[in-house]
Amino acid sequence: MKRFFNKRNRKRSYKAYGYITLTIISSLILYLYGEIKQTEDTSQVKEMSDLEDNHFKLTSRQNTEDTLVLNANGPLPVRPPFDTRPLPNDLLEFVSSKFSEYRLPEVNDYPEYYFDGYSNDNNLPYYCSGHFNNDSILDHALLLLKDSTEQLVLSIHKLGADYRSYKLRQAPLVYDSQSKKWFVSHIIETEKEKVLEAIDTTYRITTDALTIADIEESRTRVMVWNMVANRYDDLVFD
Repeated sequence: MKRFFNKRNRKRSYKAYGYITLTIISSLILYLYGEIKQTEDTSQVKEMSDLEDNHFKLTSRQNTEDTLVLNANGPLPVRPPFDTRPLPNDLLEFVSSKFSEYRLPEVNDYPEYYFDGYSNDNNLPYYCSGHFNNDSILDHALLLLKDSTEQLVLSIHKLGADYRSYKLRQAPLVYDSQSKKWFVSHIIETEKEKVLEAIDTTYRITTDALTIADIEESRTRVMVWNMVANRYDDLVFD
């Protein structure tokens, strides 16, 4: 009986030992699986974090570059086209027939600093009118462009139903190396002052004068009609 009892206890011990061993092995497997899973999750989280960091860095760099580009070039304002309504239709027809290779300037033909520092009463830097030859009939002046090379200033007198033109100034356009564009450098206006003072000379005139300002050279030419010679005299003011 004792022998049988010891044998049965031994079988129970073996069985208990097996349960304990199986439990330990299962726990070890679960532990190892948990460690592997945690490592994989940590790796994935790190990869996602790295991707997000890289994306942020790329986005930040792109935003910085965009900002630098905007700061370097600056957004140019959108300017409306010139209002050509002050120009008489018959004047435009005359110019079109006599100077067909020329055209009226557009907004993009003027450098940006013109709009910041210069102005004109009718907002047209290439047109003005006045009594230039003292005959009580309104005369006109126009600045025209030829291709991308030349700017031409005309004074145009009204003669009955027709016009007569006088070439006052012919000059090349100004090339800007930064924008790689050709620009107009002349602005024309009517001068109604009758006493014009230069550095060493005072001019007294009886008609309206025509001024041609060179915004590149800070020089102004005042064109005055000579009623004796029937031509314009060129007075230069620095």
